[in-house]
Amino acid sequence: MTLDYIINSGDPREIKRALAVKMFEHGSNRNYISMILTVSESYVSKWNNIYRKSGEEGLLPGYIGSQGYLDEFDRYDVIQHIKTKDTITVDELSAYVTENFGVTYSSKQSYYDLLHEARMSWKKTEKINPKRDEAAVLEKRKEIKKNFRIMRKILSQVASLYCSRMSVTCCGKMLWVTCGEREENLPKYR
Repeated sequence: MTLDYIINSGDPREIKRALAVKMFEHGSNRNYISMILTVSESYVSKWNNIYRKSGEEGLLPGYIGSQGYLDEFDRYDVIQHIKTKDTITVDELSAYVTENFGVTYSSKQSYYDLLHEARMSWKKTEKINPKRDEAAVLEKRKEIKKNFRIMRKILSQVASLYCSRMSVTCCGKMLWVTCGEREENLPKYR
């Protein structure tokens, strides 16, 4: 393996390290190299020292990371399996993955990620809102009906006074009426 091979490898970390070493070997000073590669001068020194001690192998990353439990094809199969189901629980998914692929995740988050990738929700739903206050709901309905009747009166008055063509939007405590090019701001009546 040579510096040129590392420079053409595609890993940005390796490329930057190899370029720093190669430029230093060709007589460029640390300050110039650090400006060109947007790194510190100590970065240039560090990788030159490592290169002198370990050669090209020293410029390669030491940690590559662990391989996932499911490869991309197995993961695709699991996603397709989830999509064929109307509903699926995390326990059912766990059993399927263990039985078919011999993989058991230690964290449920991995199963949640699979469900998310398949665009499936794993959140439990309730038929009735436990926080629903029936009296408050009825009171709000009465208020909405009252405001709607008042709004209808106002709109008919505005339409007859200003224009034949208008659009209305309600925002917060204000009623916005647009008549052709004119815009009127009317307070809501209670």
